[in-house]
Amino acid sequence: QTGRVETFLRSKDGEPSPLEQMIGERVTPQNTMFYICGWQGTIDGCMDYLGAKGFVTESLVRAVKNRFGGKKISANIKPMPVAQGGTLTFKGIDVRLFRGINVITMNANEGRFYSGVDTSTDKGAANAASLLAKKLNTSVVLTRGSHGLTVYDIKAKRSVHIANRALHVFDVTGAGDTVVSALVLMLAAGIPLFKAAEIANHAGGIVVGRRGTATISPSDLRPFLE
Repeated sequence: QTGRVETFLRSKDGEPSPLEQMIGERVTPQNTMFYICGWQGTIDGCMDYLGAKGFVTESLVRAVKNRFGGKKISANIKPMPVAQGGTLTFKGIDVRLFRGINVITMNANEGRFYSGVDTSTDKGAANAASLLAKKLNTSVVLTRGSHGLTVYDIKAKRSVHIANRALHVFDVTGAGDTVVSALVLMLAAGIPLFKAAEIANHAGGIVVGRRGTATISPSDLRPFLE
């Protein structure tokens, strides 16, 4: 969408981006610091750019861990899809950067990419989540679209499958962002992971049942909090 923040960061055909043209030099991690706020889509778009440019580094993640404590960090992993040889592969970031944080969320394809395990079935998704959790010493949530969520709790050392609760599907726009946002909100409120994931799954089910890019309110989730 023209006018969104990330459009100022994108270049065409190797030319400087609009931001670089404005300031007269290339934007690099050495000469630029970004503070991003805005809608989820804007943040995701900016992070896609910044990750590929090397702004998300091990030293940055380590500094955040040291400042706030690793278990207070939740990460939503978004590898960049790249078409190669007619197949869809992923140019992913190194998830080892996030070792020891509270929880990592990713979709089923990303989980398959990072674990090497087929995530198309409940059993496969559970195996992938368990493998990633043990490698990274963190809990893992795999978002699986119409198949719901697969969650591995590193403390409980077990996984659960949470079925998709959508009664009607009109528009899936923003459903994944809604699930991740609700999950982080519930965890920040001190709700245990499995319950937090269940509530987040309900949140996603609500927005896909509404036309257009929908939002939810506290009153939408209140029945699931009791």
